[in-house]
Amino acid sequence: MGVSSVGVKAAAVIGLLGMLLLTGCGSTKIYTPDKTVEYQGSIYNVSDVKQLSTRMEGVPGSGNAVDLKGYDRKSFDALVKERGPLTVRTIIALDEKDVVYEQKKVEKGRDFERMQESLQDAYKDLTRFMADGNKTQLKL
Repeated sequence: MGVSSVGVKAAAVIGLLGMLLLTGCGSTKIYTPDKTVEYQGSIYNVSDVKQLSTRMEGVPGSGNAVDLKGYDRKSFDALVKERGPLTVRTIIALDEKDVVYEQKKVEKGRDFERMQESLQDAYKDLTRFMADGNKTQLKL
């Protein structure tokens, strides 16, 4: 009789473990870590960003900001000749949040082109990062 009671207890334990394992399968959750970008000591959560864009603007010593979209080296030099050196800002827009990527006083078209290239490189890095499902952190 001792053998059969051990068998019954073992069967009960195995049955209980089986039930616990099956109930655990239905509540499996998948957690995805947030995507973050670090830039100049600030950390931005970009997990829920729907739209990325860039822009450049120049602010002359006196006057309003000028949208520099479509400007090249020659047209920028002409603008500087007309209005004087500009404080140029390159901006990455994360939905409604503007992040100033770079800001400096620019007097030459070549320096303006370098800022354009730097912004384009950062934008490419950011879009590749956002498309990669495995990466969670980017340092610009």
